[in-house]
Amino acid sequence: MYSVVRSAAHENITILKGVSISRRLPDRIHIRLYTQSSSYSAKSERGHGGTLISPSVIFSNHHMLLVNKTPGYHSQPNDSVPTPKCLLSNLKERKLGGGSQSNFLLPMHRIDQPCSGILILAKNGKAGTRITTAWKKGNVHKEYYCVVECSDVDEMIRRSTLLKKTETIHNEGNNDVTALQLDEFGEEIDPRKQRYSLTGAIRKQAERPGKRGRSGGQSVIVTPMSGSVKNKESDPNLGRVCSLEWRYLLSLPDLRNAGSEKDSKHYLHLVAVKTNTGARHQVRAMLSAISKSPIVGDLRYGAKTGPLEDKSVALHARRLYLPTVKLGGTDLKTKPFVAPIPNTWKKYFGLTEQKLSKLER
Repeated sequence: MYSVVRSAAHENITILKGVSISRRLPDRIHIRLYTQSSSYSAKSERGHGGTLISPSVIFSNHHMLLVNKTPGYHSQPNDSVPTPKCLLSNLKERKLGGGSQSNFLLPMHRIDQPCSGILILAKNGKAGTRITTAWKKGNVHKEYYCVVECSDVDEMIRRSTLLKKTETIHNEGNNDVTALQLDEFGEEIDPRKQRYSLTGAIRKQAERPGKRGRSGGQSVIVTPMSGSVKNKESDPNLGRVCSLEWRYLLSLPDLRNAGSEKDSKHYLHLVAVKTNTGARHQVRAMLSAISKSPIVGDLRYGAKTGPLEDKSVALHARRLYLPTVKLGGTDLKTKPFVAPIPNTWKKYFGLTEQKLSKLER
């Protein structure tokens, strides 16, 4: 099986005998071969807040596998990961890999253990090389759906930067100038329908001497920065400069401690997030530190409404788009791959795939 360990700068990844890939991974991972027992059933296992649900297959051919990772599984295993929680062990046990033994799988990126969503794995060296090249050139596009805690989404907007160009309007009767986003008919567009960006420098949280773990439980620290990531250089003292794009989708009730939507006490919001930089915990840390809207269930980064029942974090990798990749006659530029949201989101937030389908039209 394949083990993933942290490393810096460029990595050489040997994925088949005589085949090697050298690249700067967005998730900074290094993959090496090791052995581990996989004598367990691929069915649901006890673990992350209860029962681990086996990931479902979104797409599979001779070159790649896309699965909908469920909360609790480690997408990048290492020697310390118990076999029942190892995603690769689960998929190989189900014979979903490539090669003569149907057990060759190479993760192309990562999703944090308590989160869910679409994950792509290469089944051979050719696929790994082409997907790696696309990622290096910024031609792999991911979109996350996050349920965030925020008493007023307008506050979240005020802490963000509007992405689309605005027009300057001179108000009658005074010299004030107001920047508004106008549609093709000259009408003002609802701010909640716009796209916004967050920019910040991310650095790894230092270990506290004599204590296990990191200060406050956070793996990374974010220093907010104004504007976009363009023309900004990473500061060794502040960290790597990253940005994300987000848009508001829907306001949601918190049904965990209420009998109905009418009785719910907390108001939450569903937002769509895009990023191509892929720094560790980027989405979770930036939403919390910059827009002051931590993701529900993410106690590590300041969630206030308490943990979710299954100990998951309400971050879901919804879409993955590979417009420049062609493998085995399959043209992937026609449409993105989509991962259904966890079934538990109906119980927690009253959110279903049917409701999302109407929203996404």
